Amino acid sequence: MQTVGDQTFVNPRDTRLAYADIIGEESLSGKLISAGPILERIDIFGAAVAENLACKGIATISVDRVDFKCQIAHGDLVRLEGEVINTGSSSLTVQVTGYRHDVEAGKFIHSLSAIMT
Repeated sequence: MQTVGDQTFVNPRDTRLAYADIIGEESLSGKLISAGPILERIDIFGAAVAENLACKGIATISVDRVDFKCQIAHGDLVRLEGEVINTGSSSLTVQVTGYRHDVEAGKFIHSLSAIMT
């Protein structure tokens, strides 16, 4: 962050966070997971990204858009990456991108994108 006069400028790179976890129920491993648990992770992670910049309590007012690019199954390793892409006088916009680890290919596959305020 850089302050000039009464304005503070933030480089989006300074707001980046990442999180990875195995998602879903172990007993359902390999079966497709519903969107609910994924949306919950996006909400919690997006709030963490925003709170990291705001340095105070925040609330998710709206999830403007979520695009699922591929299916995610119980037991998949999912990595979320997020950054603040816009700041207003009383709001922040956070972009969250998600990746599913493809064991066979040995790499992460872009699985979802979300924009939240």
